[in-house]
Amino acid sequence: MNTKYIITGLVAAGLLVGGISVAASGNETSTEPIQKAEQSEERISAKQAQEIALAEVEGTIDHVDLEEDDGRVFYEVEVKVNDGEYEIYIDAFSGKVLFSEVDRDDVERKQATNDLLTHDEVIAIAEKAVNGTVKELELDEDDNRYEYEVELRTENGEAEVVIDAVTGDIFEKELD
Repeated sequence: MNTKYIITGLVAAGLLVGGISVAASGNETSTEPIQKAEQSEERISAKQAQEIALAEVEGTIDHVDLEEDDGRVFYEVEVKVNDGEYEIYIDAFSGKVLFSEVDRDDVERKQATNDLLTHDEVIAIAEKAVNGTVKELELDEDDNRYEYEVELRTENGEAEVVIDAVTGDIFEKELD
């Protein structure tokens, strides 16, 4: 419970400092990019950035990186949650959350794997395609789609078949 108050206090302090900075600039509606912070301004710690991120979204910190882009210094904090991962960007001097985004690649990948053909279905497709016996089967992701790469032994040598992991379509068939 005390941690929640500490985090809330830190966020409030960060917002207060950010608000004072904007008011002091005399240009509250400026769309100009924020310039690099003055050397005399003190940077928040990575731990403070983590606390600010966790106040935004409840989860587990994956990692924190201090980065600089176009003169702006910020923390990129990745927070793992049940349905994916959030990337939260925090100004390294004011502690203000610049923006956050959900990285749902893991979620989409997990959902996509639920729709995949079973190994038995893939083996049947591959063995029928080249009249052989499966030696090796590997699931791979290529160009944002899942495919099985299947190596087979045939009467004439080895073969490789690449099969769409969802539809069963054969993308490639190579006989050695």
